[in-house]
Amino acid sequence: MLPKRPTTNRKGMIVTDKKGTPITVFDGASYALTEINKWRKDKSNPKSSTSSSGSSGSNKGNMNSKMQHVKVAVASCTDEPGYARRCMDWLIVDDGSTLSSCFDHVEIRPGDKKNHFASLQRITGIPYEMMLFFDDYDLNIDSVSSLGVKCVHTPSGMTRERWEEGLSRFNLN
Repeated sequence: MLPKRPTTNRKGMIVTDKKGTPITVFDGASYALTEINKWRKDKSNPKSSTSSSGSSGSNKGNMNSKMQHVKVAVASCTDEPGYARRCMDWLIVDDGSTLSSCFDHVEIRPGDKKNHFASLQRITGIPYEMMLFFDDYDLNIDSVSSLGVKCVHTPSGMTRERWEEGLSRFNLN
Protein backbone atom coordinates (compact mmCIF):
# COMPACT_ATOMS: atom_id res chain seq x y z
CA MET A 1 0.00 0.00 0.00
CA LEU A 2 1.41 3.37 -1.02
CA PRO A 3 1.58 6.24 1.46
CA LYS A 4 -1.04 8.99 1.12
CA ARG A 5 1.46 11.86 0.93
CA PRO A 6 2.25 13.63 -2.37
CA THR A 7 4.49 11.67 -4.72
CA THR A 8 6.43 14.63 -6.01
CA ASN A 9 9.82 16.10 -5.35
CA ARG A 10 10.54 19.83 -5.01
CA LYS A 11 10.27 20.35 -8.75
CA GLY A 12 6.85 18.70 -8.90
CA MET A 13 8.22 15.64 -10.69
CA ILE A 14 6.89 12.22 -9.79
CA VAL A 15 9.64 9.77 -8.80
CA THR A 16 8.96 6.27 -10.17
CA ASP A 17 10.57 2.86 -10.44
CA LYS A 18 11.36 1.20 -13.80
CA LYS A 19 7.74 0.10 -14.19
CA GLY A 20 6.38 3.61 -13.56
CA THR A 21 5.16 2.90 -10.04
CA PRO A 22 5.45 6.05 -7.90
CA ILE A 23 8.09 5.94 -5.16
CA THR A 24 7.08 7.83 -2.04
CA VAL A 25 8.17 8.39 1.52
CA PHE A 26 5.82 6.82 4.06
CA ASP A 27 3.93 9.38 6.15
CA GLY A 28 5.41 8.04 9.38
CA ALA A 29 8.96 8.12 8.02
CA SER A 30 8.52 11.69 6.83
CA TYR A 31 7.11 12.66 10.21
CA ALA A 32 9.96 10.94 12.11
CA LEU A 33 12.69 12.47 9.96
CA THR A 34 11.11 15.92 10.21
CA GLU A 35 10.93 15.53 13.99
CA ILE A 36 14.61 14.52 14.16
CA ASN A 37 15.53 17.50 11.98
CA LYS A 38 13.71 19.75 14.45
CA TRP A 39 15.55 18.16 17.40
CA ARG A 40 18.84 18.90 15.75
CA LYS A 41 17.96 22.53 15.08
CA ASP A 42 16.00 23.43 18.20
CA LYS A 43 17.70 23.39 21.58
CA SER A 44 14.38 24.20 23.24
CA ASN A 45 12.86 20.95 21.96
CA PRO A 46 9.26 20.72 23.24
CA LYS A 47 9.66 17.00 23.88
CA SER A 48 12.44 17.79 26.35
CA SER A 49 9.91 19.40 28.67
CA THR A 50 7.85 16.22 28.89
CA SER A 51 9.10 13.43 31.06
CA SER A 52 7.89 10.25 32.66
CA SER A 53 6.95 10.45 36.31
CA GLY A 54 9.90 10.45 38.64
CA SER A 55 12.27 12.11 36.17
CA SER A 56 14.58 14.74 37.52
CA GLY A 57 15.52 17.96 35.80
CA SER A 58 18.91 16.49 34.96
CA ASN A 59 17.20 13.67 33.08
CA LYS A 60 15.29 16.24 31.05
CA GLY A 61 18.54 17.84 29.96
CA ASN A 62 20.04 14.45 29.26
CA MET A 63 17.00 13.47 27.17
CA ASN A 64 17.22 16.74 25.23
CA SER A 65 20.92 16.14 24.63
CA LYS A 66 20.27 12.60 23.41
CA MET A 67 17.60 13.79 21.02
CA GLN A 68 19.78 16.52 19.52
CA HIS A 69 22.61 14.07 18.92
CA VAL A 70 20.61 11.29 17.29
CA LYS A 71 22.40 9.76 14.31
CA VAL A 72 20.20 8.52 11.50
CA ALA A 73 21.18 5.82 9.02
CA VAL A 74 19.69 3.90 6.13
CA ALA A 75 20.19 0.15 5.94
CA SER A 76 18.69 -0.92 2.64
CA CYS A 77 19.09 -4.10 0.60
CA THR A 78 18.76 -3.50 -3.11
CA ASP A 79 20.43 -4.54 -6.32
CA GLU A 80 20.09 -0.93 -7.55
CA PRO A 81 22.00 1.11 -4.91
CA GLY A 82 22.84 3.93 -7.34
CA TYR A 83 19.20 4.47 -8.25
CA ALA A 84 18.17 4.23 -4.58
CA ARG A 85 20.63 7.02 -3.72
CA ARG A 86 19.32 9.19 -6.57
CA CYS A 87 15.78 8.67 -5.30
CA MET A 88 16.91 9.82 -1.86
CA ASP A 89 18.18 13.02 -3.51
CA TRP A 90 14.84 13.59 -5.26
CA LEU A 91 12.35 12.72 -2.53
CA ILE A 92 11.45 15.19 0.22
CA VAL A 93 10.05 14.92 3.74
CA ASP A 94 7.46 17.16 5.40
CA ASP A 95 9.90 19.94 6.33
CA GLY A 96 11.13 20.23 2.74
CA SER A 97 14.45 18.45 3.34
CA THR A 98 15.62 15.92 0.79
CA LEU A 99 15.55 12.40 2.08
CA SER A 100 19.31 12.09 1.59
CA SER A 101 19.99 15.16 3.74
CA CYS A 102 18.24 13.50 6.70
CA PHE A 103 20.83 10.71 7.06
CA ASP A 104 24.26 10.69 8.64
CA HIS A 105 25.16 7.25 7.26
CA VAL A 106 23.89 5.31 4.26
CA GLU A 107 24.28 1.54 3.81
CA ILE A 108 22.54 0.70 0.54
CA ARG A 109 23.71 -2.49 -1.14
CA PRO A 110 22.70 -6.10 -1.63
CA GLY A 111 23.04 -8.39 1.37
CA ASP A 112 21.83 -9.19 4.86
CA LYS A 113 20.83 -6.20 7.00
CA LYS A 114 22.87 -7.75 9.79
CA ASN A 115 25.96 -6.91 7.71
CA HIS A 116 24.67 -3.38 7.18
CA PHE A 117 24.42 -2.94 10.95
CA ALA A 118 27.86 -4.43 11.57
CA SER A 119 29.23 -1.80 9.18
CA LEU A 120 27.23 0.99 10.86
CA GLN A 121 28.48 -0.12 14.27
CA ARG A 122 32.10 -0.07 13.08
CA ILE A 123 31.71 3.35 11.45
CA THR A 124 29.82 5.06 14.28
CA GLY A 125 31.05 3.22 17.36
CA ILE A 126 27.45 3.21 18.61
CA PRO A 127 26.67 0.03 20.57
CA TYR A 128 23.99 -2.15 19.01
CA GLU A 129 21.86 -1.77 22.15
CA MET A 130 21.66 1.98 21.49
CA MET A 131 20.40 1.50 17.91
CA LEU A 132 16.78 1.45 16.76
CA PHE A 133 15.68 -0.27 13.56
CA PHE A 134 12.35 -0.08 11.72
CA ASP A 135 11.54 -2.59 8.98
CA ASP A 136 8.50 -4.15 7.34
CA TYR A 137 10.15 -7.52 6.71
CA ASP A 138 10.07 -9.86 9.71
CA LEU A 139 13.20 -11.78 8.66
CA ASN A 140 15.18 -8.52 8.73
CA ILE A 141 13.81 -7.80 12.20
CA ASP A 142 14.85 -11.28 13.39
CA SER A 143 18.32 -10.97 11.87
CA VAL A 144 19.09 -7.48 13.21
CA SER A 145 17.55 -8.06 16.64
CA SER A 146 19.99 -10.95 17.16
CA LEU A 147 22.73 -8.29 17.36
CA GLY A 148 20.97 -6.59 20.27
CA VAL A 149 19.47 -3.76 18.19
CA LYS A 150 16.04 -2.57 19.34
CA CYS A 151 13.68 -3.37 16.46
CA VAL A 152 10.17 -2.26 15.54
CA HIS A 153 8.27 -4.28 12.95
CA THR A 154 6.36 -2.06 10.50
CA PRO A 155 4.29 -4.53 8.43
CA SER A 156 2.25 -1.73 6.82
CA GLY A 157 5.19 0.63 6.41
CA MET A 158 6.44 3.30 8.77
CA THR A 159 3.68 5.02 10.74
CA ARG A 160 3.62 7.63 13.50
CA GLU A 161 2.46 4.93 15.90
CA ARG A 162 5.50 2.77 15.13
CA TRP A 163 7.75 5.83 15.50
CA GLU A 164 6.29 6.52 18.94
CA GLU A 165 6.74 2.84 19.82
CA GLY A 166 10.42 3.13 18.90
CA LEU A 167 10.85 6.28 20.99
CA SER A 168 9.26 4.53 23.96
CA ARG A 169 11.99 1.88 23.84
CA PHE A 170 14.42 4.67 24.81
CA ASN A 171 11.92 6.51 27.06
CA LEU A 172 11.93 9.47 24.68
CA ASN A 173 8.21 10.00 24.17
